[in-house]
Amino acid sequence: LNLFCAQVYTAMIFLSIFTRLPQQVGKIGEYEECAFITPGMGAFIPTAAAQTTTGNQGVLQQVTEDRVEVVVNDRDVIVDLRNVITVLRKVRDASFLL
Repeated sequence: LNLFCAQVYTAMIFLSIFTRLPQQVGKIGEYEECAFITPGMGAFIPTAAAQTTTGNQGVLQQVTEDRVEVVVNDRDVIVDLRNVITVLRKVRDASFLL
């Protein structure tokens, strides 16, 4: 699982994912809640159809973000992961790639 999120929301995303799917996500051997986090600057221009919570439509926005990578041990939980991310997106914009 790879996702990009504002740094202030990284901990909330971890808590949500690891609480909901503790055995299926982020487990490597005898370690739990494993993730790789890369800080960076996200840039985007919201389109007219965007329901943005950050920035204005048509204007370049730059946000300090984290790229988060987490091992998914069970491919059958992809739907559950998408559901968790969907709920989180309603709380705050959290772009994701699966």
